[in-house]
Amino acid sequence: MTITWEQVLAFLCEDQTMAITSLLFLAFFAAVALINYTLPRVLRPYFLLAA
Repeated sequence: MTITWEQVLAFLCEDQTMAITSLLFLAFFAAVALINYTLPRVLRPYFLLAA
């Protein structure tokens, strides 16, 4: 069984709170991944502790 983009959008549009939460969840992990990629290895633990 294949899930299409139309099904995903219909699921997210049913509940606006769920859609916003899902987008914030993805944005948070994208930001953390970008920070981990760009920060030097020495500063990374201190930044993650501060966050």
